Amino acid sequence: NAANPMRHGYSNAGVRTNRSVDGERETRVSNYQRQMEQKAREKLRRPLPARMPLCVTLSTGEFEKMALQSRQQAAELEPAADESPRSWLRGWLGKGAEKMRGGATMTFVDDEWDGSVADAFARARIGRGMAEQHVVQARVGPKNPVEQIAVKKILAMGERESREEGQERIPPTRTQRVLVGSVRGQAGKSGIMRGDVVTHVNGEVFTGDAADLNACLVNAYEEQGQGGVVMIVVNAEECTAEALRLRSRVR
Repeated sequence: NAANPMRHGYSNAGVRTNRSVDGERETRVSNYQRQMEQKAREKLRRPLPARMPLCVTLSTGEFEKMALQSRQQAAELEPAADESPRSWLRGWLGKGAEKMRGGATMTFVDDEWDGSVADAFARARIGRGMAEQHVVQARVGPKNPVEQIAVKKILAMGERESREEGQERIPPTRTQRVLVGSVRGQAGKSGIMRGDVVTHVNGEVFTGDAADLNACLVNAYEEQGQGGVVMIVVNAEECTAEALRLRSRVR
């Protein structure tokens, strides 16, 4: 019977049994697993910088709470016009704060780049300091020993290039920069993370401090209302670009 595929006038040619379907499924799963394992090994062998460049376009409505907080701070600095505990303006802003509680916002932290390429492979750990302000508490690099060795190999590539080109070792110049201290709402959903370096706003290189950046976004909301847009680029910095270049040379 096994030799006769036309038993009772029917052929089993082209018929897929459960066993064959299961075998194909197992093959697909095993191929996927192999691809993921290969990517994991490649990531350890040639790690990417801890902060990758990202460009996001945000609605100015994202900065409404920041604008409200700015108004509150301005009102607190102005002397009250009467002897009442708080003026009608403070009362209005207080109601607005209750309404906006939990809304989307970002905070920023002043920081300094030490001029090294190694900084691209570390993320800033940001916490609360004095007066409940966000501050950079530490910088955290890769924890996996294999990845640590790979990072050293990438950095050594840059040092070897400098020696081959006969360049003198120049002490790195420290540069002021602004980090994202906290992020929520659409900004967070778009991929911006705590510790990212804000490098461009609306296509222009940003060179100010955290207060300047906060004021820039608040002004965007005040001028455009809910319907405007702001383009923010993070991590498009010199150390990340150099780290990616050196990484491409590692084989």
